[in-house]
Parts: sequence; structure tokens; C-alpha cells
Amino acid sequence: MRKEGVMDRKTVGIVIFDEIEVLDFCGPFEVFSVTLLHEEKRREEPSPFEVVLIAKHGGTITTTGGIRVAVDYSFSDCPTSHWHKRLALLFPLTFSLLRP
Repeated sequence: MRKEGVMDRKTVGIVIFDEIEVLDFCGPFEVFSVTLLHEEKRREEPSPFEVVLIAKHGGTITTTGGIRVAVDYSFSDCPTSHWHKRLALLFPLTFSLLRP
């Protein structure tokens, strides 16, 4: 917390790509986005994590099942300067990466 009542949220960037399995990024997205510090204040406080989706070229990606997902940032326009010391990157490993 920076000031009383103002949460210093950490940013979790999930790197996604074409042909990713939906559960490989949606599961972690859900876990971080609904995490709470105080369950009794569920309706009053946001998650301590800001979750963003990052892809190599930005825009949209298409999952293995054909779902199109809009990403928040590309590799080149990620605002890493203001995320300094508050960013964790998650790189989902999916079966599609292992295909020849």
C-alpha cells in the first residue's frame, strides 16, 4: 500500500500467441484477476494484481479453437518503464509450441 486505502497493484503480464490453448492463459488470468487480500471486502477492493495480455505483434491472436483474443500490448509498446519492480511475466507452455 502506498497511501492508506490506496493499493499498490502488481502487474502480471501473460504472454500469448497464435494457436495457444485457451485454458493455458485463461486459467492464470482468472486466478490473478480474482485474488483478494481481504475476502470480506470482495465488493470494495480490487485484486492486488492488474492482469494484462501481451503478444509479439499486438492486435489479436487466434487460439487453437479459433477464439480471437484482443491483447493489451505488443512486445514493442509495453509500458515497462512504469512497471519497474511491479511486473511479473507468465509464459504459458502449450502443446502447440511443441509441434514440429
